[in-house]
Amino acid sequence: MVHTQRRIGQAAIFKIAIPVAFCFFAVDNENAYAQGCPQGSYRWPIAPSQTQQQINGTFMEYRSSSNPNNHRFHDGIDIQAQRHTSVFPCKTNTQVFGVSRTWVGTGADRYPDQSFSLQELQEPYRVFFYTHMETVYVENQDIIQEWDHELAQTNILNHVHFNQGANTQEVNPLTSLFDDRICPFVDNGDPRILNYRIESDSIGIKLPMVGGVYQVTGKVDFLVQAKDSISAPGTDNVSVYGVNFTILGSGGAVVSTNTYFFNEWLSKENLAFVYKKALSSNTTYWYIPTNNLTSNGFWNSTLVADGTYTLQFTVYDTYFREATKEYVISVANHPTTPIINNLLWGDANVTLNFTGAGATSYHIYYDTDTGSPYQGTGADQSSSPIEISVDSTVTKTVTLTGLTNGQT
Repeated sequence: MVHTQRRIGQAAIFKIAIPVAFCFFAVDNENAYAQGCPQGSYRWPIAPSQTQQQINGTFMEYRSSSNPNNHRFHDGIDIQAQRHTSVFPCKTNTQVFGVSRTWVGTGADRYPDQSFSLQELQEPYRVFFYTHMETVYVENQDIIQEWDHELAQTNILNHVHFNQGANTQEVNPLTSLFDDRICPFVDNGDPRILNYRIESDSIGIKLPMVGGVYQVTGKVDFLVQAKDSISAPGTDNVSVYGVNFTILGSGGAVVSTNTYFFNEWLSKENLAFVYKKALSSNTTYWYIPTNNLTSNGFWNSTLVADGTYTLQFTVYDTYFREATKEYVISVANHPTTPIINNLLWGDANVTLNFTGAGATSYHIYYDTDTGSPYQGTGADQSSSPIEISVDSTVTKTVTLTGLTNGQT
């Protein structure tokens, strides 16, 4: 067997063929691999440890908080386990460290939320982290040699949060690409694409649609709402493993594409590159595949000719089951009439965002009612109409101030 190594999550789009037949390994006291599990894999942390358990949360899922500064990535997996479920080693020949017997909450809502880690005593010296324990029975430097050594019991949160990797070095424990993963694990559930939208890259405003088709101008972000279903025992709403967008031109030719996968830990400072924070939550996932995992990106529509294109989204789970949807978009960087992208009302002001249509100046009309001839007065800029200049290929934002609320 060829042993694979982990790599960075950013990648070009590709297809993976998952073999139907598995290699089988001899069972010994130290490395009792389940059938179908590669050498280097490890067991589930609750009994029966050689049977797939229910996953309620996946690696690098969006996690929201009442404090916006604490929105973050989920740096492990959540394994369903009712309170007082016994927890066991995922690997033997390991040593305990980092035991923490903390309590969280206040008053009647206060409860123990304890944790600990195991580290292998031989190469590759992997680290495994367990948390959401009510009672931890082991101590730092304890050596774990038996599979049935009870390490702890779970608390009222009813799951084990499990990491592979030291803090800030966590890796995805479910990825089928690599031998060092939790096993057995098979996912026969399909990911799904639920919705999409297109926004301007600079200000995050949703672009206008005509007849259900987005009118794309300038530099834009493509957003897709998606989720994964993990086959039983599993859940119907967890984050996907990988996300791709592709722009297809005439005859299906690829114009542009980008893909990212969740293989390795990401700092919460990168959260806004991966997820649309204003739309995402603990149960709703809006991805931005025009970005990279750790930096901003966009699709620059000014680099292609005006016309109709196909926007294709593909999402993957860890077994590379996929879902794909296609949408028609219209690139209109040189429209024949101005396009109003957005209109925002404020306190005695109105902000208008529009794309020019080939002219070098435009008139903005306002009034106290909705009928012509739009001869309003009172704006700080001038009476109606207000003349402004604009580059025909650039989106323009104009704010009228000094208006009277409820009148102009």
